[in-house]
Amino acid sequence: MHTTPIIVEILIVGIQGMVWVILLALGLFPGLSAALPVDSAIKPAIAVAFVGLAYSLGVILDRLIRLVFANLVPSSPIRFLTRLALVPAERAEYTKAGLASAKEQKRLYRARIKIQLYQPDAMAVIEMIRSRVRIARATAFNAFVTMFAALFYIYYHTVADLHSHWLPAIGIVAGGVLVISLSLMAYGVLDWHYRYRKDQMLKVLEAKAGNKPQ
Repeated sequence: MHTTPIIVEILIVGIQGMVWVILLALGLFPGLSAALPVDSAIKPAIAVAFVGLAYSLGVILDRLIRLVFANLVPSSPIRFLTRLALVPAERAEYTKAGLASAKEQKRLYRARIKIQLYQPDAMAVIEMIRSRVRIARATAFNAFVTMFAALFYIYYHTVADLHSHWLPAIGIVAGGVLVISLSLMAYGVLDWHYRYRKDQMLKVLEAKAGNKPQ
């Protein structure tokens, strides 16, 4: 598999994470923005440092988000949003499929290795879907944290006149909930397509193996 999509995927996740990291930093240290250098001569160095930090943060967040979704995020709301995003024919098939058992998850996990060995072209398509799954999942997580980081930033910068800033806070919450919902919807649909494609390709490989002369 090409490494460029992986690098881009990690960078997207890291840049999303940098948004709430910067909001939290500016909320905790209001004078930080004034203390940052603005000399145009060092802007390229700052840009390189930002990309490096974003990539490093993306590597960390990618693993953290996977653990959060595996252990803390309930499947019920994701399945509900996924059904809303599917057309009726797909919705019926998705509902019928239900949740994958532990045995099925293990089978599909091993399928990735088999497909990569015997059907590299098909694996490229499957990996493209997998990359989108991870980006959608990370977007939901980062939008959730960014929403609270933005509220935190507003609170610390408007604490003296808090009552006049309800509208921005409501806008942040509404926008955050919308982005989270759409991201979870995309994650659910893409994850289902990803598992379905792997399952279909594995069945093809198993059928070919079964037709081989003994």
